Amino acid sequence: MFDGKRFWFLENSGLDNRYGIHAIDPQTGQTVISVPSSDKKISGLAWGLGRFWVSSLAGHVYEIDIDQAIEKKSLEAGEANRFSGEYRCLGFGDGYLWGLDHEAKRLCKIKVRTDQ
Repeated sequence: MFDGKRFWFLENSGLDNRYGIHAIDPQTGQTVISVPSSDKKISGLAWGLGRFWVSSLAGHVYEIDIDQAIEKKSLEAGEANRFSGEYRCLGFGDGYLWGLDHEAKRLCKIKVRTDQ
């Protein structure tokens, strides 16, 4: 996922016990930011409305203030909001968050702002 400056990816590795999101500089290909997570069920990552959205198979989606998460070195420390939902994958487009509900086998359009 690209936020306009960096490429971001989510890591969920039970083998290495590493969970979090990481940023890669597109010029150098080097990892420049790593933000660990204590949630071992993180599964989806999206960027929209100036925020990151991270889904967890624990049954919720985090809205993340990335600057705060980076400063405090914890994904959960950057949590600005949370709502229920079990979405394996996330995307953002047309002002909406989109989530793949793997259990129900459907794509869900999620309104994340009341001013939309």
